[in-house]
Amino acid sequence: MATPKRLLDLCRGDDAERIAEAWLVRRNHEWANDALSMLTAIDPESAWRVTLRLLSLAADDEAVADVGGGPLAELLVEHGDRFVDRAEALARSSPRFATALQQVWLIDGDSEVGRRLAHLGCQWVDAHLFPPEHAP
Repeated sequence: MATPKRLLDLCRGDDAERIAEAWLVRRNHEWANDALSMLTAIDPESAWRVTLRLLSLAADDEAVADVGGGPLAELLVEHGDRFVDRAEALARSSPRFATALQQVWLIDGDSEVGRRLAHLGCQWVDAHLFPPEHAP
């Protein structure tokens, strides 16, 4: 599972070929990512259900990490106040969900919701690592 440091190391390392190949494969299905991002913005409850379904379908730890660092992170960063109670309950009852939470990157360290999510295993990321247009 990729931590923020590991991803930065990959970007600086010898994995250019692997990253490029994976990016091209994922590009063929980018519409699903775009659709789920749009759903997160306009209907977060439906996006929550899709995200939980993704976690139930995830075939391995890497897929669980992808869901955690992707749609789950987007939901919790954009709508954490709405889902933090459910995230806390699921983290206690679902090891898979708890694992996915470890891939969520937070940059808002001053909010109560952020502190609660960090207590569940979400990771703090220094916002200065990202240019403003690429911040999570």
